[in-house]
Amino acid sequence: TSNKTTTILNPSMMAMDLSADRSTADRNGTFNYTIRYRNIGINDVDNVLVKLSLPEGVKFVTSSPISSSSDANVYFYRIGRVAKGQIGSISIQARVLEDAEIGSRQIATAVLDYDDIFGTPQKNISSSAIVDVGTGFASLAAAVGFSFCGSAWTYFLWAIILILIMAIAYLYFKIS
Repeated sequence: TSNKTTTILNPSMMAMDLSADRSTADRNGTFNYTIRYRNIGINDVDNVLVKLSLPEGVKFVTSSPISSSSDANVYFYRIGRVAKGQIGSISIQARVLEDAEIGSRQIATAVLDYDDIFGTPQKNISSSAIVDVGTGFASLAAAVGFSFCGSAWTYFLWAIILILIMAIAYLYFKIS
């Protein structure tokens, strides 16, 4: 037997994260957000509500499921009861506005509110995702796998391209 007691103050019974499928999007370009939530507690939770706040430079296009309500650039998803161990997701398609400033960071935030099984409101959970507004070149480079702050694979591909350009230039000047 042990006389030690562990007290956990206000543990969360829910987990949530917000992600974007692209880190850079051009003006008028579309991309997707995904909100994933999961009941990680030992009981069901109730009155689950997810609030998604989109930044000024991003416009909502559609979502699945459809939002329960909206106000300006804030969308509400009434999930209701989430059983112990249950996982769910919300998919949102968005578009960067034509007048969004190139190079600006568009930060979306999701907040999840819920009640425990006894109807007591619990501390909310939040998550955010960033999409940078890029130029056409940056998005094209990202689409073919290049990044200006990428992995070793990216640097290897850039090195191959530079070597090919130098070889072509060498052959051109040697022949002429």
